[in-house]
Amino acid sequence: MGPATECSIVIPVFNEARNHPFELILVDNHSTDRTPRIIAEAAGRDLGYPLTCLPEPRPGVAHARKAGMDLAVARSLERDRRCGRRTDMDFAVAVPDWPTSLRMREALLSSNLFQVRGKALHAFTFMTSTPVDLIPFGGVLRSDLTIAWP
Repeated sequence: MGPATECSIVIPVFNEARNHPFELILVDNHSTDRTPRIIAEAAGRDLGYPLTCLPEPRPGVAHARKAGMDLAVARSLERDRRCGRRTDMDFAVAVPDWPTSLRMREALLSSNLFQVRGKALHAFTFMTSTPVDLIPFGGVLRSDLTIAWP
């Protein structure tokens, strides 16, 4: 990451040459600087992947995250319907240890937006229909980079 970079996005892909393996959704949380213009300029270029700028006038990162996730989930469900497939969402989350990962799991479940899906610690259902896998990494990895599940 460069000194001004605040976020890195890692997307594993495999044999996706025919597809756009991802789209980038930027949620402008009511910026008052040049952010909307910079995003519009980027959206006008051929970046090799779809770029959407979604305005979110309500202040606060929670509103911006929810607006972006709502759009992503709607598009994912529409793609699945069109293609006749069912996919899930995978989120990789850096954690220092298993107790932190388990606390995060309990927080998700206590939100009432996530439900347990099966017996695996990382498997959830979001809002009753979307399968989600929350994959921990960092302090829970073995030396060969596989996850040391408890």
